[in-house]
Amino acid sequence: MESSNLDSIKATVLNISEWMKTEEPYIQGTTAYEEMEDQQLLEPDPTTNLGEVPQAPEKGSIKRDNLFSPYIYGRYTY
Repeated sequence: MESSNLDSIKATVLNISEWMKTEEPYIQGTTAYEEMEDQQLLEPDPTTNLGEVPQAPEKGSIKRDNLFSPYIYGRYTY
């Protein structure tokens, strides 16, 4: 809007600046949370609730080398 008292561009920049100051805590919180997620994904904690988990070539009950699911025919494969 045009005004004879104020420069419209300076008034617009001032309003945007004041709005950005009110949004600053939200932006800082979001940035800190994203950095925390990145840190957790890139450098995870080596321990779990059950303690340190040793490395092994195969873990768990799902066999990687088996072509068929062991539960299709109602029997287990060992």
